[in-house]
Amino acid sequence: MKRLSERQKRVLAIVLAVILTVGAIMATVVCDRYYKTRWGVIYANADGNTYSSVLDDLKKDEAFKPDDYPENREDYSVKVIQVAESVNGELFVYVYRPYIKSTLKVTSINISTAINDNLKYQNYALTMLSTSGVFGKYRVEDFAVKKDALRYYDISAIYREWNSAFDKPMTGATTTGQTVNEVSYAVGQLWTATTLGSSVTYQMTEIETIQVTDQFVGFRRYSDGVHFNSLESCDAHFVSFSTDHEIDRIISADLEFDVTRYGQFGGNTEYYEKEHKSVTLYDHEKTGNEGGAFDGGTYIWNRISSTADYIADMKKQGVEMSAEEERAFGRYEWILNFYETTYEAGTGWRDILISMLIPGGFIWSICNSVTKNGYVVSDVTLLRLEFETDNVIYNLGVVSNKQTGSIDPTGEEENAIAKWFDSLGEMPWWGWFIIAVVVFLLLCMIKPVLNLVVTIISIPFNAISSLFKKKK
Repeated sequence: MKRLSERQKRVLAIVLAVILTVGAIMATVVCDRYYKTRWGVIYANADGNTYSSVLDDLKKDEAFKPDDYPENREDYSVKVIQVAESVNGELFVYVYRPYIKSTLKVTSINISTAINDNLKYQNYALTMLSTSGVFGKYRVEDFAVKKDALRYYDISAIYREWNSAFDKPMTGATTTGQTVNEVSYAVGQLWTATTLGSSVTYQMTEIETIQVTDQFVGFRRYSDGVHFNSLESCDAHFVSFSTDHEIDRIISADLEFDVTRYGQFGGNTEYYEKEHKSVTLYDHEKTGNEGGAFDGGTYIWNRISSTADYIADMKKQGVEMSAEEERAFGRYEWILNFYETTYEAGTGWRDILISMLIPGGFIWSICNSVTKNGYVVSDVTLLRLEFETDNVIYNLGVVSNKQTGSIDPTGEEENAIAKWFDSLGEMPWWGWFIIAVVVFLLLCMIKPVLNLVVTIISIPFNAISSLFKKKK
């Protein structure tokens, strides 16, 4: 085999160097979501309940400079500066909090362990393990590190607790009953953890996110008519919102929320178990209420829609939407109708039968008419939006506050019977007293008639009884 000359070796070395350089450059720009790359090595240890301090961990990265993170008493944001895995399979998040007072509590974080088209964010609670000045170390709860040699942590947003000391309350006609439970901040970081022998190397690339600039959480109530136990309705829960991106069409969306069942009698309300939910919505999906007897109309709505299309579609179906409600929806660009729950209030067929057949049974019916059972949907947050703009499809993590809406519906399609029973629930004490007196007088008047009816009905039975006695 012919050996290469010295000149050929130099040319080959130069070509290889150029190829490697171009390859490295292409690797950093191959995805248009990535803008900046950072490398770091951190060994985060956990032995039982003992954890290393936040500064000891961060200083293992030679690129870390504490002076780059000054204190700022007017900056209430939370920023992620590093992630690390423990030897016990836990995931730690290291944050920079310019406002260092303990009143600023970091609460949760959105992470997807899949990337690109397979993005699937989940909101995880954070537990504080160590703090030092502006730095904090947190453990991601209910999270297990994968055993793969290459692991991804796509982080879209991090949350802190809403605080009246420095967070302004929501104001305006469309924010009545709205509560921000957790405030979100954009992270936009993709961390790649690579295991090489006994060490783990971390690489971070910045990624794009989409910011919700304004949102409104609520529900509309649609009557499902009279059922056996009560008058039933469908509470259709929604979140309407606007973003910092131009969007022509939303294709799919992920969001999480909590659902709590409640029971109400008179002015007392009792809450039961809380359940955490996550849903994925698609633009081709439709849903609606069941409708039912006595004015319980059936309505259909899209899972994903622009607010303008939603208003037009519902009005076309005969939904009575007030001018105030229409203006409230019109303030936002998009609406996600993400969940439906049952609301029970008033009297059903069972109570009507009891009132008709059992003396005094109307009292049972009146009690049931002021008894209500339903569900509260709270802590709603958007996690991901897949959307189209100028014929380009994007799939991005969302930065959205955790928000809870009013306990009252924005609008209600109610049947006539439900309206009458609702009026009973609003009746003052003297109204109930008058009803009680009238009922008592009616019973006094009806009693002789009832005795006569009972006597007449008893005649054949008494005759049969007499015949048996004679034979005996």
